[in-house]
Amino acid sequence: MAARHLHRRGIMHGDLYAYNILHDGSGHVVLGDFGAASFHDIDDHALAQALERVEVRAIGGLREELAQRLAGEADDRAAGIHALIEDCMGEHVEMRSSFDEIVGRLSA
Repeated sequence: MAARHLHRRGIMHGDLYAYNILHDGSGHVVLGDFGAASFHDIDDHALAQALERVEVRAIGGLREELAQRLAGEADDRAAGIHALIEDCMGEHVEMRSSFDEIVGRLSA
């Protein structure tokens, strides 16, 4: 996941939305529009974790768009995506999933 890669290097994208993800239809994807990006100190673990969880909410928004496309499907994939959305969009930032947790769940 690109967002996890960026955060591990102290970069917050700041605008993780579907319209900033470009694809060619063959599986090649590029994350664009770094106009709202910022740097943060990865050694300040509390700050890095808080900023990550702010961007996790945007990932929840992306998953929400995907879930809308899966509307009406009652399979395990749709249920898993709905559960992931709930975990990403939580009101309490500190309770949201981390990028590592998201990647693990998507890989399973």
